[in-house]
Amino acid sequence: MPNTHRRQRRWAFGIELLALGVCVACAACASAPPVAPAAAVKPPTVAWEEKLGWILRLEDQRILRDPNPPPPVILAPAAKGRPALVAPPPPSDLLRLLGDEEARTRRRAALAVGRVGLPEAIPALQQALGDPELEVRQMAAFALGLIGDASARPALLMALRDSNPAVQGRSAEALGTIGDKSDAPAIAAMRRGL
Repeated sequence: MPNTHRRQRRWAFGIELLALGVCVACAACASAPPVAPAAAVKPPTVAWEEKLGWILRLEDQRILRDPNPPPPVILAPAAKGRPALVAPPPPSDLLRLLGDEEARTRRRAALAVGRVGLPEAIPALQQALGDPELEVRQMAAFALGLIGDASARPALLMALRDSNPAVQGRSAEALGTIGDKSDAPAIAAMRRGL
């Protein structure tokens, strides 16, 4: 009988300790200062090299029909009590990268779209002909020439009047690749203007 009594006392003591722990935890929460709402968390920035890797991988997937998605990018390793911070998956297509905030990403994405020959990218490339960055406009004209779709002719004809001769030249080259003879007078007028 004495063992039973001791077990009961230990059990009651354990319950009292548990209750005390709960009370202390509740009191700590109640007395803690209010936490200000977190400021808007800025999404992690992705380095140019990482974006270039996405572009090359997406380009290869289109050309080689590679079904393997790229591995996730770990931005911060897991710490005690906190999961690892993993970057969002790369954009699902090259078209999204044509609208990136970085000019060199837009330029490289335009080249990839042209090399792959995505006709659904023609509207985005036509819009890129008005990009503030010279190299993006130049590469968009080049990509439209690589795709070779006649629906890009009106935008390329407008690009013949670009302020930069390199963009004008790429536009003329793209129009020549498309091969509509009715564009010859506009190309000749552009040449005379140079």
